[in-house]
Amino acid sequence: MGVGYLTGQGGGGSNIKSIQRGTLTLTTTSADVTISEISENSSIVKIYNKPKTNVDIQARNACIKTKITSSTNINFAKNTSGNDVDIFWEAIEFKNIKSIQRGDYRITTQGVLESITISAVDLSKSFIVASWTSTGANSNTAAVMDIAYLDSETVVKVSSSVYVGIIHWQVIEFN
Repeated sequence: MGVGYLTGQGGGGSNIKSIQRGTLTLTTTSADVTISEISENSSIVKIYNKPKTNVDIQARNACIKTKITSSTNINFAKNTSGNDVDIFWEAIEFKNIKSIQRGDYRITTQGVLESITISAVDLSKSFIVASWTSTGANSNTAAVMDIAYLDSETVVKVSSSVYVGIIHWQVIEFN
């Protein structure tokens, strides 16, 4: 497992307190990265990932669920070992946060929008970030179109076009 990261400070009128970025090659089903301390109540993690090779990449090997597990730790997970996955991650700590709601949700039916009820948020001051794992064995990872969006002040909609899996969602609301 290769790991690296850097930190930065937000400036000016930004609502960003700090950003830590790094890379990781996930070679097993799960890995943890230690980061500089952040507040879990005002931070999110987002990722960009790609399979290390293009040989028989299955969705269950390429879809990565990512979450902050403590003020100094991020966990990356996929359903099976196999193909290595390169991950580029950002842990973003915000200022002026009203709330962060997060959770894991098991998508039970492929291709169907499912609803998650959340506490009410102001849609003009909120956004969502999500990551997921997949149970899919199809090698067409381009066909895996997982989505998560704020449908209303109290509903997050999630769906997977091809496979069932677990989505980790984070809704951030600013003051």
